[in-house]
Amino acid sequence: MRTIRIFFSKTGEAAYISHLDLQRVMARALRRSGIPVWYSQGFNPHIYISFALPLPLMQESVTESMDCKTEADLDDFSGFIAPLNAALPKGLVVSKIAPPVYSAAQIETAEYHIAYPDRTPEQVGELVAQYNALPKAMVVRKTKRTQQEMDLKLLVPSIQALQGEAAFVALLPAGSQLNINPNLLTSLLQQQFGFAEAGAAVKRTQVYTVNGQPFC
Repeated sequence: MRTIRIFFSKTGEAAYISHLDLQRVMARALRRSGIPVWYSQGFNPHIYISFALPLPLMQESVTESMDCKTEADLDDFSGFIAPLNAALPKGLVVSKIAPPVYSAAQIETAEYHIAYPDRTPEQVGELVAQYNALPKAMVVRKTKRTQQEMDLKLLVPSIQALQGEAAFVALLPAGSQLNINPNLLTSLLQQQFGFAEAGAAVKRTQVYTVNGQPFC
């Protein structure tokens, strides 16, 4: 038995699928696709699925991944991509199936593309300049059990405007040690500069490991 990693995008309508529902959707798709996945033992067997970095609701991503176990001794799982996609709803698209290279514990940062469709590139460019000029950016990070005040500028010292687009790129801490939701950043931009958080379209574009390599 070994682990395989399935890479997929979650865009459009799929952004409204919660993480719990995503687990159900993926388990059903795996069963329908014919991939020889491993089931847990016991009275109620289920497919083992582990997501590297669960995506918050209402956010898109082109770099999602999940692990599952298989007893198949295959060198190439690409033949299962098409049947897996055929079993998935609109907005969920598998791009690659391969053995994992890094563990989820090695994830350190995630890159996000944050766009404001109702704004101009010039306005977003000014927003980026204003954020980068801030000496401090105090926010309150809430979890299920605690809330903590922190200076976001220490974690995200700068963001980068995308030329010709009403959007910018931000690199945020991610992983098991510290995971910063980009909503914390968009909420700050609303409070400080009046850019409505509801108008921000957030898309995760890459996940990086501790050594700066793309997670794979």
